[in-house]
Amino acid sequence: MVMKKGQISMELVVLLGFVLIFFIPLLLISQGKVRELNQELVTLQAQTAASRIASTVNSIGYMGTGSSMILDIYLPAVAKVSFTEHGEIVVFVPSLMGDNEIVGFSAFNLDSLIIESGGYYRFEILSTNEGKVSIAPYLPIDQ
Repeated sequence: MVMKKGQISMELVVLLGFVLIFFIPLLLISQGKVRELNQELVTLQAQTAASRIASTVNSIGYMGTGSSMILDIYLPAVAKVSFTEHGEIVVFVPSLMGDNEIVGFSAFNLDSLIIESGGYYRFEILSTNEGKVSIAPYLPIDQ
């Protein structure tokens, strides 16, 4: 069996072509899965933050006037948080389909407040004499 000089090179190119045909779709599928997992992680972090803040607000509110607590919490970097007067803690998380709203409910009215970006925050949560709970954020905590 006599091989021509270019035959081995051509077979190698064809073999590499078949390998790429199988690896490129696998790479695209794995990239999509990583994007989905990152979105799920951000959503879980937002749910945890909303429920921790709501739980702490309820604890301080039930303790009565003058009670306060400092809460250190992580808000996802892409999130925006809104505290409403009706006791809702709403965390907006962007996704491909628009903003997801994750809501934590407290039994007490809150002062209205909007936090535009995520990060590590320190909140002072204070029960006032009007049956309201005040949330005062400090600057993001440097990490």
